[in-house]
Amino acid sequence: MFGAVGNYNTVFQGPFFVSTNPDYVREDNGYQSRNKVFGATLNADLEIGEHTLTSVSSLLDYKTREIVDVDFSGISFLDGTNLQEDYRQFSQELRLASPGGEAFNYIAGAYYQHAKLDVDDQVLFNSTFLALGPPFNAIGDTRNDRVYSQKSDLISVFAQGELALSERFRITAGARFNHEKKSGSRALAIVRGPLNTFNPLVVAGTFRALNIEAHSISGKLSEDSFNPMVNVQFDATDDLMVYASFARGTKAGGFDIRSNSLPGSTTVAKPGAFQFEDESADNYEAGLKYKGRNVAFNLSLYRTTYKDLQVNIFDGTLNFNVRNAAGARTQGVEADFRAAIADGLTISGAVAYLDFKFTNFTSGQCYYLQTPGPGGFCDYTGLRNALSPKWSGNLNLDYTTPISSDMKVAFNINADFSSSYIASANLDPRTHQDGYVKLGARLALGQIDNRWEVALIGRNLTNQRILQTASSMPLATTITRNAGNAYNGIVDRPRTIAVQLTGRF
Repeated sequence: MFGAVGNYNTVFQGPFFVSTNPDYVREDNGYQSRNKVFGATLNADLEIGEHTLTSVSSLLDYKTREIVDVDFSGISFLDGTNLQEDYRQFSQELRLASPGGEAFNYIAGAYYQHAKLDVDDQVLFNSTFLALGPPFNAIGDTRNDRVYSQKSDLISVFAQGELALSERFRITAGARFNHEKKSGSRALAIVRGPLNTFNPLVVAGTFRALNIEAHSISGKLSEDSFNPMVNVQFDATDDLMVYASFARGTKAGGFDIRSNSLPGSTTVAKPGAFQFEDESADNYEAGLKYKGRNVAFNLSLYRTTYKDLQVNIFDGTLNFNVRNAAGARTQGVEADFRAAIADGLTISGAVAYLDFKFTNFTSGQCYYLQTPGPGGFCDYTGLRNALSPKWSGNLNLDYTTPISSDMKVAFNINADFSSSYIASANLDPRTHQDGYVKLGARLALGQIDNRWEVALIGRNLTNQRILQTASSMPLATTITRNAGNAYNGIVDRPRTIAVQLTGRF
Protein backbone atom coordinates (compact mmCIF):
# COMPACT_ATOMS: atom_id res chain seq x y z
CA MET A 1 0.00 0.00 0.00
CA PHE A 2 1.08 3.57 -0.58
CA GLY A 3 0.01 7.14 -1.24
CA ALA A 4 -2.27 7.98 1.70
CA VAL A 5 -3.92 11.38 1.22
CA GLY A 6 -6.35 13.44 3.26
CA ASN A 7 -7.49 11.94 6.54
CA TYR A 8 -6.88 8.29 5.58
CA ASN A 9 -4.10 7.68 8.13
CA THR A 10 -6.10 9.49 10.80
CA VAL A 11 -9.19 7.33 10.26
CA PHE A 12 -7.34 4.03 9.92
CA GLN A 13 -5.59 4.03 13.29
CA GLY A 14 -5.72 1.93 16.45
CA PRO A 15 -7.54 -1.38 15.91
CA PHE A 16 -8.15 -0.33 12.29
CA PHE A 17 -4.53 0.57 11.56
CA VAL A 18 -3.44 0.18 7.94
CA SER A 19 0.19 0.72 6.99
CA THR A 20 0.68 2.88 3.90
CA ASN A 21 4.46 2.74 3.93
CA PRO A 22 5.57 1.85 0.39
CA ASP A 23 7.54 -1.37 0.73
CA TYR A 24 7.57 -4.93 -0.54
CA VAL A 25 5.36 -6.32 2.23
CA ARG A 26 1.81 -7.33 1.33
CA GLU A 27 -0.73 -5.80 3.70
CA ASP A 28 -3.69 -8.15 3.21
CA ASN A 29 -4.40 -11.34 5.12
CA GLY A 30 -3.49 -13.69 2.30
CA TYR A 31 -5.48 -16.03 0.12
CA GLN A 32 -5.90 -19.66 -0.82
CA SER A 33 -6.26 -20.89 -4.38
CA ARG A 34 -6.91 -24.43 -5.61
CA ASN A 35 -7.12 -25.13 -9.33
CA LYS A 36 -7.83 -28.35 -11.19
CA VAL A 37 -7.36 -28.44 -14.95
CA PHE A 38 -8.03 -31.33 -17.30
CA GLY A 39 -7.35 -31.16 -21.01
CA ALA A 40 -7.37 -33.73 -23.78
CA THR A 41 -6.72 -33.37 -27.50
CA LEU A 42 -7.12 -35.92 -30.28
CA ASN A 43 -5.44 -35.20 -33.63
CA ALA A 44 -6.07 -37.23 -36.75
CA ASP A 45 -4.79 -36.78 -40.31
CA LEU A 46 -6.32 -38.32 -43.41
CA GLU A 47 -4.54 -38.18 -46.77
CA ILE A 48 -7.01 -37.41 -49.58
CA GLY A 49 -4.96 -37.60 -52.71
CA GLU A 50 -2.29 -34.95 -52.30
CA HIS A 51 -4.40 -33.03 -49.76
CA THR A 52 -4.47 -33.53 -45.99
CA LEU A 53 -7.66 -33.49 -43.93
CA THR A 54 -6.93 -32.80 -40.25
CA SER A 55 -9.31 -33.28 -37.35
CA VAL A 56 -8.62 -31.74 -33.94
CA SER A 57 -10.97 -32.66 -31.08
CA SER A 58 -10.39 -31.01 -27.69
CA LEU A 59 -11.90 -31.11 -24.23
CA LEU A 60 -11.02 -28.62 -21.48
CA ASP A 61 -12.30 -28.65 -17.92
CA TYR A 62 -11.14 -26.47 -15.05
CA LYS A 63 -12.32 -25.82 -11.51
CA THR A 64 -11.15 -22.92 -9.36
CA ARG A 65 -11.71 -22.56 -5.61
CA GLU A 66 -10.35 -19.42 -3.95
CA ILE A 67 -10.61 -17.83 -0.52
CA VAL A 68 -9.40 -14.24 -0.83
CA ASP A 69 -9.09 -11.00 1.09
CA VAL A 70 -10.69 -8.53 -1.31
CA ASP A 71 -10.22 -5.44 0.90
CA PHE A 72 -6.40 -5.71 0.41
CA SER A 73 -5.70 -4.62 3.99
CA GLY A 74 -4.86 -6.26 7.30
CA ILE A 75 -8.30 -5.34 8.68
CA SER A 76 -10.84 -8.16 8.58
CA PHE A 77 -13.40 -6.35 6.41
CA LEU A 78 -13.90 -8.68 3.44
CA ASP A 79 -11.65 -11.58 4.47
CA GLY A 80 -12.78 -15.13 3.70
CA THR A 81 -14.52 -14.24 0.48
CA ASN A 82 -15.17 -17.43 -1.55
CA LEU A 83 -14.85 -17.44 -5.33
CA GLN A 84 -15.71 -20.58 -7.31
CA GLU A 85 -15.62 -21.19 -11.06
CA ASP A 86 -16.42 -24.31 -13.09
CA TYR A 87 -15.76 -24.24 -16.82
CA ARG A 88 -16.10 -26.94 -19.48
CA GLN A 89 -15.39 -26.58 -23.20
CA PHE A 90 -15.57 -28.95 -26.14
CA SER A 91 -14.26 -28.00 -29.57
CA GLN A 92 -13.97 -29.68 -32.94
CA GLU A 93 -11.97 -28.40 -35.90
CA LEU A 94 -11.72 -29.78 -39.42
CA ARG A 95 -9.26 -28.29 -41.91
CA LEU A 96 -8.14 -29.20 -45.40
CA ALA A 97 -4.62 -28.26 -46.52
CA SER A 98 -3.21 -28.22 -50.03
CA PRO A 99 -0.09 -30.29 -50.82
CA GLY A 100 2.29 -27.32 -50.35
CA GLY A 101 5.32 -26.32 -52.33
CA GLU A 102 3.15 -24.91 -55.15
CA ALA A 103 2.69 -21.41 -56.52
CA PHE A 104 -0.66 -21.34 -54.71
CA ASN A 105 -1.06 -22.98 -51.28
CA TYR A 106 -4.16 -22.86 -49.17
CA ILE A 107 -5.93 -24.10 -46.07
CA ALA A 108 -9.65 -24.03 -45.25
CA GLY A 109 -11.83 -25.40 -42.52
CA ALA A 110 -14.56 -25.13 -39.93
CA TYR A 111 -14.55 -24.88 -36.14
CA TYR A 112 -17.22 -25.57 -33.50
CA GLN A 113 -17.05 -24.80 -29.78
CA HIS A 114 -19.50 -25.36 -26.95
CA ALA A 115 -18.74 -23.94 -23.51
CA LYS A 116 -20.45 -23.74 -20.13
CA LEU A 117 -19.40 -21.53 -17.21
CA ASP A 118 -20.77 -21.52 -13.65
CA VAL A 119 -19.63 -19.01 -11.05
CA ASP A 120 -20.59 -18.97 -7.36
CA ASP A 121 -19.27 -16.17 -5.10
CA GLN A 122 -19.84 -15.36 -1.45
CA VAL A 123 -18.45 -11.92 -0.55
CA LEU A 124 -18.24 -11.70 3.24
CA PHE A 125 -18.80 -8.43 5.11
CA ASN A 126 -17.32 -9.50 8.43
CA SER A 127 -18.49 -8.54 11.90
CA THR A 128 -15.66 -5.94 12.02
CA PHE A 129 -18.14 -3.54 10.40
CA LEU A 130 -20.33 -3.72 13.54
CA ALA A 131 -17.67 -1.72 15.41
CA LEU A 132 -17.61 1.15 12.90
CA GLY A 133 -20.84 2.79 13.94
CA PRO A 134 -23.55 3.99 11.59
CA PRO A 135 -24.13 3.64 8.76
CA PHE A 136 -21.59 0.90 8.05
CA ASN A 137 -22.37 -1.19 11.11
CA ALA A 138 -25.59 -2.19 9.33
CA ILE A 139 -23.65 -4.42 6.90
CA GLY A 140 -21.62 -6.23 9.56
CA ASP A 141 -21.96 -10.03 9.52
CA THR A 142 -23.60 -10.16 6.10
CA ARG A 143 -22.64 -11.59 2.77
CA ASN A 144 -23.44 -11.13 -0.90
CA ASP A 145 -24.23 -14.43 -2.60
CA ARG A 146 -23.79 -14.20 -6.36
CA VAL A 147 -24.60 -16.98 -8.82
CA TYR A 148 -23.77 -16.71 -12.53
CA SER A 149 -24.30 -19.18 -15.34
CA GLN A 150 -23.43 -18.97 -19.04
CA LYS A 151 -23.66 -21.18 -22.12
CA SER A 152 -22.19 -20.41 -25.53
CA ASP A 153 -21.97 -21.99 -28.97
CA LEU A 154 -19.53 -20.79 -31.63
CA ILE A 155 -19.35 -21.82 -35.28
CA SER A 156 -16.53 -20.54 -37.51
CA VAL A 157 -15.48 -21.10 -41.10
CA PHE A 158 -12.10 -19.94 -42.36
CA ALA A 159 -9.84 -19.99 -45.39
CA GLN A 160 -6.39 -18.67 -46.21
CA GLY A 161 -4.27 -18.85 -49.34
CA GLU A 162 -0.78 -17.79 -50.39
CA LEU A 163 -0.01 -16.95 -54.01
CA ALA A 164 3.59 -16.64 -55.18
CA LEU A 165 3.53 -14.18 -58.08
CA SER A 166 7.27 -14.71 -58.51
CA GLU A 167 10.17 -16.17 -56.58
CA ARG A 168 10.38 -12.95 -54.56
CA PHE A 169 6.78 -11.68 -54.39
CA ARG A 170 4.02 -13.33 -52.34
CA ILE A 171 0.45 -12.38 -51.39
CA THR A 172 -1.44 -14.06 -48.57
CA ALA A 173 -5.15 -13.44 -48.05
CA GLY A 174 -7.76 -15.02 -45.86
CA ALA A 175 -10.87 -14.51 -43.78
CA ARG A 176 -12.75 -15.99 -40.86
CA PHE A 177 -16.50 -15.80 -40.25
CA ASN A 178 -17.81 -16.35 -36.71
CA HIS A 179 -21.36 -16.92 -35.54
CA GLU A 180 -21.81 -17.10 -31.76
CA LYS A 181 -24.79 -17.44 -29.45
CA LYS A 182 -24.60 -16.86 -25.70
CA SER A 183 -27.04 -16.94 -22.84
CA GLY A 184 -26.27 -15.76 -19.33
CA SER A 185 -27.96 -15.16 -15.99
CA ARG A 186 -26.86 -13.51 -12.77
CA ALA A 187 -28.51 -13.31 -9.36
CA LEU A 188 -27.30 -11.56 -6.20
CA ALA A 189 -28.81 -12.02 -2.75
CA ILE A 190 -27.97 -10.20 0.50
CA VAL A 191 -27.82 -12.64 3.43
CA ARG A 192 -27.74 -11.56 7.11
CA GLY A 193 -25.76 -13.55 9.65
CA PRO A 194 -26.75 -14.25 13.30
CA LEU A 195 -24.87 -11.19 14.66
CA ASN A 196 -26.68 -8.76 12.35
CA THR A 197 -29.87 -7.58 14.08
CA PHE A 198 -30.61 -4.59 11.87
CA ASN A 199 -33.84 -4.11 10.01
CA PRO A 200 -33.48 -5.75 6.57
CA LEU A 201 -34.57 -2.49 4.94
CA VAL A 202 -31.72 -0.65 6.69
CA VAL A 203 -29.25 -3.30 5.55
CA ALA A 204 -30.52 -3.09 1.97
CA GLY A 205 -30.34 0.72 2.04
CA THR A 206 -26.75 0.70 3.30
CA PHE A 207 -25.69 -1.68 0.56
CA ARG A 208 -27.37 0.55 -2.02
CA ALA A 209 -25.12 3.36 -0.81
CA LEU A 210 -22.25 1.08 -1.88
CA ASN A 211 -23.91 0.54 -5.29
CA ILE A 212 -24.91 -3.00 -4.31
CA GLU A 213 -28.47 -4.33 -4.47
CA ALA A 214 -30.19 -7.70 -4.58
CA HIS A 215 -31.21 -8.48 -8.14
CA SER A 216 -31.70 -11.08 -10.83
CA ILE A 217 -31.13 -10.64 -14.56
CA SER A 218 -30.70 -12.80 -17.64
CA GLY A 219 -30.15 -12.28 -21.33
CA LYS A 220 -29.24 -13.73 -24.71
CA LEU A 221 -27.10 -12.47 -27.55
CA SER A 222 -26.27 -13.56 -31.08
CA GLU A 223 -23.30 -12.11 -32.94
CA ASP A 224 -21.72 -12.42 -36.37
CA SER A 225 -18.24 -11.21 -37.23
CA PHE A 226 -16.15 -11.23 -40.41
CA ASN A 227 -12.39 -10.93 -40.03
CA PRO A 228 -10.36 -10.55 -43.23
CA MET A 229 -6.59 -10.37 -43.55
CA VAL A 230 -4.08 -9.70 -46.31
CA ASN A 231 -0.29 -9.77 -46.26
CA VAL A 232 2.14 -8.80 -49.03
CA GLN A 233 5.81 -9.87 -48.88
CA PHE A 234 8.68 -8.98 -51.20
CA ASP A 235 12.22 -10.33 -50.98
CA ALA A 236 14.25 -7.27 -51.97
CA THR A 237 17.47 -9.31 -51.66
CA ASP A 238 18.38 -12.74 -50.34
CA ASP A 239 18.81 -11.16 -46.90
CA LEU A 240 16.08 -8.49 -46.86
CA MET A 241 12.30 -8.94 -46.90
CA VAL A 242 9.76 -6.10 -46.77
CA TYR A 243 6.09 -6.57 -46.01
CA ALA A 244 2.76 -4.85 -45.44
CA SER A 245 -0.39 -6.29 -43.89
CA PHE A 246 -3.94 -5.62 -42.80
CA ALA A 247 -5.94 -7.73 -40.33
CA ARG A 248 -9.20 -7.35 -38.48
CA GLY A 249 -9.85 -9.05 -35.18
CA THR A 250 -12.89 -9.26 -32.94
CA LYS A 251 -13.49 -10.12 -29.30
CA ALA A 252 -16.95 -11.48 -28.64
CA GLY A 253 -19.43 -9.63 -26.49
CA GLY A 254 -20.87 -11.17 -23.37
CA PHE A 255 -22.23 -10.66 -19.90
CA ASP A 256 -20.72 -9.08 -16.79
CA ILE A 257 -20.21 -11.83 -14.23
CA ARG A 258 -19.56 -9.80 -11.08
CA SER A 259 -21.37 -6.48 -11.37
CA ASN A 260 -23.33 -5.75 -8.18
CA SER A 261 -26.46 -4.01 -9.44
CA LEU A 262 -28.72 -3.73 -12.45
CA PRO A 263 -27.91 -1.53 -15.44
CA GLY A 264 -30.21 1.47 -15.38
CA SER A 265 -30.99 1.04 -11.67
CA THR A 266 -32.54 4.13 -10.06
CA THR A 267 -31.83 3.05 -6.47
CA VAL A 268 -28.01 3.20 -6.56
CA ALA A 269 -25.79 6.17 -7.40
CA LYS A 270 -23.78 4.30 -10.06
CA PRO A 271 -25.75 1.53 -11.76
CA GLY A 272 -24.08 -1.75 -12.64
CA ALA A 273 -23.75 -3.54 -15.96
CA PHE A 274 -24.77 -6.79 -17.58
CA GLN A 275 -24.49 -7.10 -21.35
CA PHE A 276 -21.60 -5.64 -23.34
CA GLU A 277 -21.01 -5.62 -27.08
CA ASP A 278 -18.27 -7.20 -29.16
CA GLU A 279 -14.98 -5.36 -29.67
CA SER A 280 -13.22 -5.04 -33.01
CA ALA A 281 -9.75 -3.90 -34.05
CA ASP A 282 -8.30 -3.05 -37.47
CA ASN A 283 -4.53 -3.38 -37.63
CA TYR A 284 -2.27 -1.98 -40.36
CA GLU A 285 1.41 -2.90 -40.31
CA ALA A 286 4.45 -2.47 -42.56
CA GLY A 287 8.07 -3.35 -41.98
CA LEU A 288 11.20 -5.19 -42.97
CA LYS A 289 13.22 -8.19 -41.82
CA TYR A 290 16.97 -8.45 -42.47
CA LYS A 291 19.11 -11.48 -41.70
CA GLY A 292 22.76 -11.33 -42.71
CA ARG A 293 25.72 -13.42 -41.70
CA ASN A 294 26.52 -11.51 -38.50
CA VAL A 295 23.61 -9.09 -38.14
CA ALA A 296 19.84 -9.49 -38.06
CA PHE A 297 17.23 -6.82 -37.41
CA ASN A 298 13.50 -6.24 -37.75
CA LEU A 299 11.56 -3.01 -38.05
CA SER A 300 7.79 -2.54 -38.05
CA LEU A 301 5.36 0.37 -38.07
CA TYR A 302 1.75 -0.23 -37.04
CA ARG A 303 -1.56 1.45 -36.42
CA THR A 304 -4.52 -0.20 -34.71
CA THR A 305 -7.97 1.30 -34.29
CA TYR A 306 -10.39 -0.16 -31.74
CA LYS A 307 -14.14 0.06 -31.84
CA ASP A 308 -16.26 -0.63 -28.74
CA LEU A 309 -13.17 -1.42 -26.66
CA GLN A 310 -14.14 -3.58 -23.67
CA VAL A 311 -12.94 -2.16 -20.34
CA ASN A 312 -13.39 -2.98 -16.66
CA ILE A 313 -14.47 0.19 -14.83
CA PHE A 314 -14.22 0.52 -11.02
CA ASP A 315 -17.03 2.61 -9.56
CA GLY A 316 -14.97 3.93 -6.64
CA THR A 317 -16.51 1.74 -3.90
CA LEU A 318 -16.44 -2.04 -4.36
CA ASN A 319 -17.67 -2.72 -7.86
CA PHE A 320 -16.11 -3.37 -11.26
CA ASN A 321 -18.35 -3.08 -14.30
CA VAL A 322 -17.52 -4.28 -17.82
CA ARG A 323 -18.51 -1.75 -20.46
CA ASN A 324 -17.57 -0.71 -23.99
CA ALA A 325 -15.26 2.31 -24.11
CA ALA A 326 -16.33 3.34 -27.64
CA GLY A 327 -12.99 3.93 -29.39
CA ALA A 328 -9.21 3.94 -29.10
CA ARG A 329 -6.17 4.10 -31.36
CA THR A 330 -2.66 2.79 -30.94
CA GLN A 331 0.24 3.38 -33.30
CA GLY A 332 3.97 3.09 -33.04
CA VAL A 333 7.28 1.67 -34.14
CA GLU A 334 9.06 -1.49 -32.95
CA ALA A 335 12.60 -2.60 -33.76
CA ASP A 336 14.92 -5.36 -32.60
CA PHE A 337 18.40 -6.52 -33.59
CA ARG A 338 21.08 -9.10 -32.89
CA ALA A 339 24.74 -8.78 -33.92
CA ALA A 340 27.80 -10.99 -33.54
CA ILE A 341 30.61 -8.61 -32.56
CA ALA A 342 33.36 -11.19 -32.18
CA ASP A 343 33.79 -14.90 -31.61
CA GLY A 344 31.42 -15.77 -28.73
CA LEU A 345 30.33 -12.16 -28.20
CA THR A 346 26.86 -10.96 -29.26
CA ILE A 347 24.79 -7.88 -28.58
CA SER A 348 21.01 -7.73 -28.96
CA GLY A 349 18.22 -5.40 -28.10
CA ALA A 350 14.77 -4.04 -28.84
CA VAL A 351 13.04 -0.68 -28.65
CA ALA A 352 9.39 0.31 -29.00
CA TYR A 353 7.60 3.63 -29.35
CA LEU A 354 3.88 3.60 -28.49
CA ASP A 355 1.28 6.32 -29.08
CA PHE A 356 -2.04 5.40 -27.44
CA LYS A 357 -5.14 7.57 -27.34
CA PHE A 358 -8.75 7.01 -26.46
CA THR A 359 -10.61 8.50 -29.42
CA ASN A 360 -14.04 8.40 -27.76
CA PHE A 361 -14.37 7.34 -24.13
CA THR A 362 -16.77 9.51 -22.14
CA SER A 363 -17.70 6.99 -19.42
CA GLY A 364 -14.38 6.58 -17.62
CA GLN A 365 -14.10 6.17 -13.87
CA CYS A 366 -13.10 9.39 -12.10
CA TYR A 367 -10.08 9.26 -9.85
CA TYR A 368 -10.10 10.60 -6.30
CA LEU A 369 -11.26 14.24 -6.12
CA GLN A 370 -11.58 14.52 -9.90
CA THR A 371 -14.65 16.51 -10.91
CA PRO A 372 -17.10 14.17 -12.69
CA GLY A 373 -19.02 15.03 -15.82
CA PRO A 374 -22.47 13.93 -16.94
CA GLY A 375 -23.67 10.71 -15.33
CA GLY A 376 -20.90 10.82 -12.72
CA PHE A 377 -18.24 9.73 -15.25
CA CYS A 378 -15.06 11.37 -16.53
CA ASP A 379 -14.05 11.87 -20.14
CA TYR A 380 -10.88 9.96 -21.20
CA THR A 381 -11.08 11.08 -24.83
CA GLY A 382 -7.64 12.12 -26.06
CA LEU A 383 -5.84 10.57 -23.06
CA ARG A 384 -3.25 7.78 -22.98
CA ASN A 385 -4.26 4.45 -21.46
CA ALA A 386 -2.79 3.09 -18.22
CA LEU A 387 0.36 0.94 -18.37
CA SER A 388 1.28 2.26 -21.81
CA PRO A 389 4.72 3.91 -21.65
CA LYS A 390 5.74 5.93 -24.66
CA TRP A 391 9.17 4.24 -24.83
CA SER A 392 10.30 0.76 -23.74
CA GLY A 393 12.97 -1.74 -24.67
CA ASN A 394 15.93 -3.84 -23.64
CA LEU A 395 19.64 -4.32 -24.33
CA ASN A 396 21.66 -7.53 -23.84
CA LEU A 397 25.35 -8.42 -24.04
CA ASP A 398 26.30 -12.12 -24.12
CA TYR A 399 29.76 -13.66 -24.05
CA THR A 400 30.55 -17.38 -24.15
CA THR A 401 34.03 -18.93 -24.32
CA PRO A 402 35.53 -22.37 -23.63
CA ILE A 403 37.95 -22.62 -20.71
CA SER A 404 38.93 -26.25 -21.33
CA SER A 405 38.22 -29.03 -23.78
CA ASP A 406 34.84 -29.84 -22.20
CA MET A 407 33.88 -26.76 -20.14
CA LYS A 408 32.77 -23.22 -20.94
CA VAL A 409 31.90 -20.02 -19.14
CA ALA A 410 29.03 -17.71 -20.15
CA PHE A 411 28.30 -14.14 -19.08
CA ASN A 412 25.26 -11.97 -19.72
CA ILE A 413 24.41 -8.41 -18.71
CA ASN A 414 21.01 -6.99 -19.55
CA ALA A 415 19.00 -3.82 -19.10
CA ASP A 416 15.24 -3.26 -19.43
CA PHE A 417 14.00 0.30 -19.70
CA SER A 418 10.70 2.11 -19.78
CA SER A 419 9.52 5.70 -19.84
CA SER A 420 6.94 6.87 -17.31
CA TYR A 421 3.31 5.72 -17.19
CA ILE A 422 0.18 5.74 -15.04
CA ALA A 423 -0.39 2.44 -13.24
CA SER A 424 -4.12 2.66 -12.43
CA ALA A 425 -6.97 2.03 -14.87
CA ASN A 426 -8.69 5.29 -13.86
CA LEU A 427 -5.56 7.27 -14.84
CA ASP A 428 -5.03 8.62 -11.31
CA PRO A 429 -1.83 10.75 -11.40
CA ARG A 430 -1.06 9.61 -7.85
CA THR A 431 -0.14 6.21 -9.33
CA HIS A 432 2.49 7.70 -11.64
CA GLN A 433 5.50 5.42 -12.26
CA ASP A 434 8.70 7.24 -13.23
CA GLY A 435 10.83 5.98 -16.08
CA TYR A 436 13.40 3.39 -15.06
CA VAL A 437 16.29 1.20 -16.15
CA LYS A 438 16.41 -2.26 -14.58
CA LEU A 439 19.73 -4.12 -14.68
CA GLY A 440 20.39 -7.86 -14.53
CA ALA A 441 23.33 -10.22 -14.99
CA ARG A 442 24.13 -13.93 -15.26
CA LEU A 443 27.42 -15.81 -14.84
CA ALA A 444 27.43 -19.52 -15.69
CA LEU A 445 29.88 -22.42 -15.76
CA GLY A 446 28.98 -25.61 -17.60
CA GLN A 447 29.88 -28.36 -20.00
CA ILE A 448 30.37 -27.62 -23.68
CA ASP A 449 27.54 -29.99 -24.62
CA ASN A 450 25.18 -28.32 -22.08
CA ARG A 451 24.68 -31.51 -20.03
CA TRP A 452 25.05 -29.51 -16.81
CA GLU A 453 25.41 -25.90 -15.75
CA VAL A 454 25.65 -23.86 -12.56
CA ALA A 455 24.74 -20.18 -12.80
CA LEU A 456 24.67 -17.13 -10.54
CA ILE A 457 21.77 -14.86 -11.52
CA GLY A 458 21.04 -11.31 -10.44
CA ARG A 459 17.80 -9.49 -11.26
CA ASN A 460 16.86 -5.86 -10.64
CA LEU A 461 20.37 -5.22 -9.37
CA THR A 462 19.72 -1.50 -8.90
CA ASN A 463 16.75 -2.38 -6.64
CA GLN A 464 14.23 -0.29 -8.55
CA ARG A 465 10.73 -0.12 -7.04
CA ILE A 466 8.56 -0.52 -10.12
CA LEU A 467 4.79 -0.22 -9.86
CA GLN A 468 3.15 -2.73 -12.20
CA THR A 469 -0.50 -1.97 -11.44
CA ALA A 470 -2.42 0.05 -8.86
CA SER A 471 -5.90 1.06 -7.73
CA SER A 472 -7.68 2.84 -4.90
CA MET A 473 -8.24 0.84 -1.74
CA PRO A 474 -11.75 -0.63 -1.61
CA LEU A 475 -14.05 1.30 0.78
CA ALA A 476 -11.34 3.91 1.46
CA THR A 477 -13.28 6.95 0.28
CA THR A 478 -16.54 5.52 1.65
CA ILE A 479 -15.29 5.07 5.21
CA THR A 480 -13.41 8.42 5.20
CA ARG A 481 -16.52 10.06 3.70
CA ASN A 482 -14.46 11.11 0.71
CA ALA A 483 -11.96 12.99 2.88
CA GLY A 484 -9.12 10.51 2.40
CA ASN A 485 -7.81 7.78 0.17
CA ALA A 486 -4.93 5.31 -0.25
CA TYR A 487 -3.75 2.94 -2.94
CA ASN A 488 -2.79 -0.69 -3.29
CA GLY A 489 -0.46 -1.93 -5.98
CA ILE A 490 1.66 -4.77 -7.25
CA VAL A 491 5.35 -4.01 -7.58
CA ASP A 492 8.13 -5.83 -9.39
CA ARG A 493 10.43 -7.97 -7.28
CA PRO A 494 13.27 -6.12 -5.53
CA ARG A 495 16.93 -7.03 -6.02
CA THR A 496 17.10 -10.82 -6.31
CA ILE A 497 20.17 -13.07 -6.30
CA ALA A 498 19.74 -16.74 -7.18
CA VAL A 499 21.82 -19.84 -7.92
CA GLN A 500 20.55 -22.09 -10.71
CA LEU A 501 21.60 -25.70 -11.24
CA THR A 502 20.70 -27.37 -14.54
CA GLY A 503 21.14 -30.99 -15.57
CA ARG A 504 20.07 -32.70 -18.78
CA PHE A 505 19.79 -36.44 -19.22
